[in-house]
Amino acid sequence: MKKFALMLLASMIAGCAGTPGGETKIVEDREKLCADTGYCPGSSYTGEDLVNRVMFSANYRDSNLEGVDLSGKNLFMTDFSNSNLRDAVFTNSNLSWANFTGADITGADFTGSLLSYANFGNATYGGTKFDQTIGSYTVIAEGLMKDSSWRGAVILADSPPASAPGEALVCAPGCVVPPNVLPDTLEPVRFEDYIEQDKAINQLVSWQRLSPPVVSRLYGYSGRAIIETFDAGYSQTTAITASLTVVSELLPEVINDQTIINSRDYALWASTLEAPGRRQAVYRDARKVADQVVAAANKDGYAERSKDYNPAGEGDWARTPPAFNPPTEPGWGNLRTFDKEAALCKVNPPKYDAATESFYVYDLSKKLSEDQKDAARFWDDSRGRTSTPVGHWHVSGIYLLVTDALKNSKSVESVMTNMAYIDMAVADTVIKVWEGKYLYKTPRPSTVIQETDPSWRPYIINPPFPAWPSGHAAVSATASTMLHAVIGDLPYTDPGWGSDRNSIRMLNIKPRNFKNVLDAGREAGMSRVWGGIHVMPDYLEGLDLAECITDKYSGRLIVS
Repeated sequence: MKKFALMLLASMIAGCAGTPGGETKIVEDREKLCADTGYCPGSSYTGEDLVNRVMFSANYRDSNLEGVDLSGKNLFMTDFSNSNLRDAVFTNSNLSWANFTGADITGADFTGSLLSYANFGNATYGGTKFDQTIGSYTVIAEGLMKDSSWRGAVILADSPPASAPGEALVCAPGCVVPPNVLPDTLEPVRFEDYIEQDKAINQLVSWQRLSPPVVSRLYGYSGRAIIETFDAGYSQTTAITASLTVVSELLPEVINDQTIINSRDYALWASTLEAPGRRQAVYRDARKVADQVVAAANKDGYAERSKDYNPAGEGDWARTPPAFNPPTEPGWGNLRTFDKEAALCKVNPPKYDAATESFYVYDLSKKLSEDQKDAARFWDDSRGRTSTPVGHWHVSGIYLLVTDALKNSKSVESVMTNMAYIDMAVADTVIKVWEGKYLYKTPRPSTVIQETDPSWRPYIINPPFPAWPSGHAAVSATASTMLHAVIGDLPYTDPGWGSDRNSIRMLNIKPRNFKNVLDAGREAGMSRVWGGIHVMPDYLEGLDLAECITDKYSGRLIVS
């Protein structure tokens, strides 16, 4: 990068050396650089000239931008530090992560803009408007808060003011949060908005290497927030806001929640551009629902779950090569289920001959077809490379439900409701799967096979927990059965949802075609047998458990 900059500078100097118009040439090249890259420090553009150049993540520090109109622009991560922004207009713009440190924003108008993580430290101000803005963790000097207009703003502080503990609705003196006497009549959110906000969760769980149980809990409580929001009669925008608020607060403490917070604020901002006066009421309603859901989550046994695993004797599951990772979430089976009746579902004790079933897998591994190998890699869904099997089915579910809704004129609310119930059912499935895994402590086929053939390795790597029953089989059967109840026999292509680009390339994942979602669910379960990490009884027990769980959720889905 430094070499490129030096070459660029050298070419610019060479282009103007010894010519009367040399200085003009440098200016022209700087303007071209600004237009092409957004690197424009020290600029003095106004009006349409700047509007035509401005872009997100641009650099306009130390610039004279007095009176410029940048309303309705995407200025995400743009640097305006130490610039003259007197009387500039930023209304209804996306200013998240923008930097206004040391800028003069006297008389500037930020009404209706998104300010999440924006920095106004050491800014010069006076008569500045921040009415109806939205922002979390926005750096705002105390004087700026007091001396500017913040009517109808929703500014969520890291530590809410002592005068409003828990509320986090920050307003200047005289800013009144009106009682919610009006019906929540916001326009329905678009399918695109719902999909976009959901991407944040999938990216987070993949990047942060969250385990399948933890991922299922996040999606489960996200779904519960959506259901409770609709039950209270609130809007789809409120449901999305509540859902993402819940996810941000239930993330493990070591995880940075900036992606989720920013997505939540963006969803609230974008969905209320035509009704900015509703923002405070929407957030307050969402906050009320989120507090109820988080309070319930804090009593589900997550904090008290055991992390110890103690094999009882010979034949119990033990860590497997190559990494010999410690067991994942041994105490997860003690968590409370989302549906009370789902707690009655039990995993039956294994009653098969381990040697016979394991050597069926061994023999199968010698004659796997290329398609079976492709399927095993496709459904691998290991954490860190994907959003886990739970996330894979969540993304698949949204795609299929939205496709069906567009085809059959169904509402966004029906899609959100159905996906919420599926997420809760999958979370219950994971709880009961984990209960069975650590109750019976069944070893993987490789442990049995390698007693006879130490050189044998499964086609895919063993996950670090006991085998019985198959989590892939159970989760896939739960999700696919409930999806099929809504969408029927809808053919589709799965490109590898939930996998990041590196995983798709590294594992040579190819899109797979399915005649319906049940076909996909069956393949997902069988892929673990083809991969050499489950015996057939593991797969079949997973199907039986899924049947019990889905029965508990029957009648809740919106199928027409």
